[in-house]
Amino acid sequence: MQGSFFVYWKKMNVLIKYRAKTYNIFIGYKFLRNYINYYLKLFKMNPNFCFTFSVLLITALCFSKAGTAQDMWGSWAHKIPAKGYEGKRFRMEAQVRSEGTGETSAARLWARVDNPNKDGFFENMNDRPVQDSDWSYHNIEGFIDAAASQLVIGALVTSGGRFYYDNFKVEIEMEKGKWIIVFEEDFEKDLKEWTAGIGSGTDGISQYKASTLQDGKNKSKVLLIEGSD
Repeated sequence: MQGSFFVYWKKMNVLIKYRAKTYNIFIGYKFLRNYINYYLKLFKMNPNFCFTFSVLLITALCFSKAGTAQDMWGSWAHKIPAKGYEGKRFRMEAQVRSEGTGETSAARLWARVDNPNKDGFFENMNDRPVQDSDWSYHNIEGFIDAAASQLVIGALVTSGGRFYYDNFKVEIEMEKGKWIIVFEEDFEKDLKEWTAGIGSGTDGISQYKASTLQDGKNKSKVLLIEGSD
């Protein structure tokens, strides 16, 4: 029984990772994997319990879009109409730093192209988490579909901590090698152009709080997103 369980868990590892990425449950996969591995060691003399426990957690993650992981990540978004930029390349950049409370705490940037006919471009720096407390620039580049309605950009945080963002910039390549700036944000005023979530539905709206404050390291106002595990 125990041997077959480990074969099963190895296969389910792949499925969990795929579903987590598909549904943007950015932290759910790693959290679940570590949680079950912990119980495998704790109850190593009771594989039946481990098997039942893992099936329940895997089912909850794989068949629930948000699941219990919703409170472990949060997002703030800004929308840019795509009119006039259809069929063009875009690039965005921002400064980011992170003061996390755990190994899965991280800050990221993300960008999504909304297209009514098909799935558009999407990138969330899933493999590039920002966990350094010093400011650094990060970027995303993509393509705006011909039928796109809008480009949505945002700040994404996972697990507990204080996460800082500044100097967002979005550029469009109107002609080969010629880029124009279509959006800039330095957070010196307020957050009126930003909304909690991912720009649609309720995903990404959680217990995290966003505000602007004077940052000692950057010597300017920045976006702060903070929350606990």
